[in-house]
Amino acid sequence: MSATLLIVGSGTIGGYLARVCAELKERGTLESFGIDRVIVSKHTPRSEDRAILAQLKKRGALIARYGSEEMFEKMGFSSDMTIVEAMNSASVIVDCSPKDESTSNKKNYYDKLGTNSPLKGVIVQGSATNIVFTNPLIYGVNDEHIFKGIPSDKIVYLKIPSCNTHALVSMMYPFRKCLVEADFELTRRSADVSQDGTKAKTSPTVDPHDSAEHGTHQGADAAVVFRTMGLSPRIFSSAKVIPARTMHISRLKLVVSEEFERKQVLRLYQDFSLVALTEHCELDRVFSFGREYGPFGRLWNYSVISTPTLSVTSRDGGSIVRGYAFTPQDANVIASTLCAIFWILDPSLYQEAMKRIVESYFPQEV
Repeated sequence: MSATLLIVGSGTIGGYLARVCAELKERGTLESFGIDRVIVSKHTPRSEDRAILAQLKKRGALIARYGSEEMFEKMGFSSDMTIVEAMNSASVIVDCSPKDESTSNKKNYYDKLGTNSPLKGVIVQGSATNIVFTNPLIYGVNDEHIFKGIPSDKIVYLKIPSCNTHALVSMMYPFRKCLVEADFELTRRSADVSQDGTKAKTSPTVDPHDSAEHGTHQGADAAVVFRTMGLSPRIFSSAKVIPARTMHISRLKLVVSEEFERKQVLRLYQDFSLVALTEHCELDRVFSFGREYGPFGRLWNYSVISTPTLSVTSRDGGSIVRGYAFTPQDANVIASTLCAIFWILDPSLYQEAMKRIVESYFPQEV
């Protein structure tokens, strides 16, 4: 079996994912799924991105261009194929386009691929709202529920929820059987350290509550994930953006119907291998750990719970859990993306492969 993985977009998620997959291919991790080519597309060639694409090529990735070869060469780039050629050869496409471009990509590209196309599935990151991207997958949470309802004879369309949705769900998931209500306040960074600083917000800005039931979209998206498991706790989120460049922070308040002691809450989070615990209360200490010891310089954990902030109180025969957690921004969606890729290529192998990924790349303490 031979398979080609195409990653559309080379930004903060796409570029990093391309590096991860290219290096995993070189290490033989992707061999059992037949992935022998990793392609990443570049939409607009800019001279400042030349070094990034050079590093991706050095790690074995191929580059697909949207524009003419002449335009790429003028900027000092070397490309391997056009985007149409890449799509025609792709077994799996991971669309990391900004905003909601994945919806137009489906209409303009994916739907037009011929019957001889080897395409088995399309995975879109976070922002797509088109109805075909309504299977929100978070590995270790609802993957079995999502995969159970997908027909095997059609092209699979999956959505990977945003980094903050991963974080919120991971804080609630250990209490899923007794969770009554959850309230979150998200403090979001304004831009990644890799992005143009002139576009970052210079003043703290609050996000509107677009949903009377769920607040901001993060709470609404988390509620959709829980509904795929037949669960419907009340979930509400508020969010603000501050002039910061590294990680997000979430304040959590969970109302549960069972009585817990603090040590029991800690144990529940310790037993959920997709989150990490930390004694740090300072964001930069957590970010620094990921830079120095995280896989490929980042943390893949869905959230990092700050244990000194955890508070548990009793109320009406149940408990209220409060605390803070750090969100490892774009990298905490990587495991769910790999899970989707693996399942599309070979459903019988994905669970064992993901078990190895978690053992290798998810530290339990930061």
